Amino acid sequence: MLLLACFVGAVCLLITRGRRNFCWRNTKRLFRSGGLAAVAVRDALRFCSDILILVRLLLVLKVKAARVRGVDWSVADMFEEILYRHGDKPAIVVAETGSSTTYTQLDRRSNQVAYWALSQGLQKGDVVALIMPSCPDYVAIWLGMAKVGVCTALVNIHTKGPALAHAVRIALEQSKSHTPIVVVDRSLAALMDPDVLDALPETVRICVYGGEAEAGDISRDDMWSQIATMSQGSVPEGSRRGIMWNSPLIYIYTSGTTGLPKASKISHLRFFSSAVMFSVATRLRSNDRVYCALPLYHSSGGMLGVGGCWRARCTLVVRRRFSVRHFSSDCVAHRCSVVQYIGEVARYLVNSNETDLDQQCSIRVAFGNGLSPDVWRRFQQRYHVQRICEFYASTEGNVAMVNTTSKVGAVGVVPWFAAKLYPTLLLKMDPEGEELLRDSRGRCVPCQPGEVGQLVGLINDHDPARRFEGYTDSKASAKKIVRDVMLPGDLYFASGDLLRKDAFGFYYWVDRLGDTFRWKGENVATTEVAHVICGFPGIADVNVYGVEVPGTEGRAGMAAIALKESRQADELDWKRFFQHLNRHLPSFAQPQFLRVAAISSSTSHMTTTFKRIKTQLRKEGFDPTNIEGEALLLRDGVDRTFVPLSRHLYEAISDGSLRL
Repeated sequence: MLLLACFVGAVCLLITRGRRNFCWRNTKRLFRSGGLAAVAVRDALRFCSDILILVRLLLVLKVKAARVRGVDWSVADMFEEILYRHGDKPAIVVAETGSSTTYTQLDRRSNQVAYWALSQGLQKGDVVALIMPSCPDYVAIWLGMAKVGVCTALVNIHTKGPALAHAVRIALEQSKSHTPIVVVDRSLAALMDPDVLDALPETVRICVYGGEAEAGDISRDDMWSQIATMSQGSVPEGSRRGIMWNSPLIYIYTSGTTGLPKASKISHLRFFSSAVMFSVATRLRSNDRVYCALPLYHSSGGMLGVGGCWRARCTLVVRRRFSVRHFSSDCVAHRCSVVQYIGEVARYLVNSNETDLDQQCSIRVAFGNGLSPDVWRRFQQRYHVQRICEFYASTEGNVAMVNTTSKVGAVGVVPWFAAKLYPTLLLKMDPEGEELLRDSRGRCVPCQPGEVGQLVGLINDHDPARRFEGYTDSKASAKKIVRDVMLPGDLYFASGDLLRKDAFGFYYWVDRLGDTFRWKGENVATTEVAHVICGFPGIADVNVYGVEVPGTEGRAGMAAIALKESRQADELDWKRFFQHLNRHLPSFAQPQFLRVAAISSSTSHMTTTFKRIKTQLRKEGFDPTNIEGEALLLRDGVDRTFVPLSRHLYEAISDGSLRL
């Protein structure tokens, strides 16, 4: 009877579109109308399913936290539970080659890594940096480190120059070891150039993994050959003594809101909670195969994908780099029933030429974020996706939600009656959109349904679902905390993301706040890009921001450049400028558009009120009709330079015939 009452209540809530208009009269109308009832029942069941998933997620996490609190427990324990029954099952399959690594093989490889770490003098609490493409050994390395209490910093392989040096340095600063270690794949060893090494501690050791050692290369340790000599046997349990649920497992990098990459601290329990979220939301089965062409140094692939498969005892199919051409063939050849996506990946796929293999895909669930409504149905229909699970989460934050109802465009749901269970809020912003709006009492103002606001989550260090672990940089962590939001002394995590919600509690993505935008599935910190641009001769100042481009996800990078006195746009060597950007920035962070003027004529967007002016620059975008008196340039990846952006090129970009 209780379940029936809950069901009827949910149906009535959907029909009345909100609790304020609830009336039992609507229940009678519902059951008098068969067609309406059928639709309402379906939607109500989906809605209730989302709520049950939220409850189950929180329950599993709280029970696990209660069991491991005060005792030694790590992700290594979680992994080893798999071996008793599923050791011979493929853990990871490499899509390019079809090679398979079983759970037992992954365990043995990670044991070799653990023994190698001990042989190098690494101890509990130390940190190593890992720079490697997605592969089974990538997981084996950080798992092996975890078995002896060493934290692994998962460095983005597309990070270059000063940003790479910074990312490695802030990780190694957390290590107690006097000889900090960077593990780098041999194919990426060139990233550790002299400029990067000069910015690192003199005692740093570069340990190269994979392939054959190069003749005469004595400056770098050959970790690959050293590990091959190590024991594959179980690591002594004493090696994990003192590792607890809140000990750091890995660092994952995010640009945060401003500046160079920040290292987010991921504890063992945080990894477990991500695994629960993915496996429960997708209803993973042990016979599933999860296709992941996303990088394992990001949370989606490295935490949700890897951890979710562990928890369900199923197989992860990885590809080093996403390929539109190989997506369908991979899914068919490897019998993938679940796929992970980001919005840009899905858009690439639906805009590509259809193949016969598309019709042979049998995808039960697609799980990811950033899927825009115009792509949602096309993606689902083309690849026969039975269900799409769109989610919202931030690597460093304590707010996560998922939409398992297939409600197009929604990133999650937290209805009003679950607010106490999962305390998240949307808060109004001031008219300039930079600070939270507060009332006469100094409290923040919650948004009403349909209003856009910043998403925040209540912080409670005693609740594993509400903890904010933050960054390695305590000052950066402090900037993400908002105080006295609803009550004196309360603390909330400020996501920096703008969302809106409807009367049912479904949340919808709107935009990012601050000096960060997203392009090609990556976060771009404008201050980092601006620093690189200002390092080029002839440039006096720059303002970097993201602009919307029709038919794409996120925002493309654009830079308003002020040249030094007496300099004109046609006087700069744009080929050299292209090379300069390519040398110091990954491709996704390089601006696609430039608007250039002499410093004397660019004061309209080069003032001390940068944030307010940046809003206007975003509105003007890259439309030539909005920009007068300044040169407008487009990044030309073929000729490796910047060329004038004509009206013809603008229209080609806008209608999708010219892709960025």
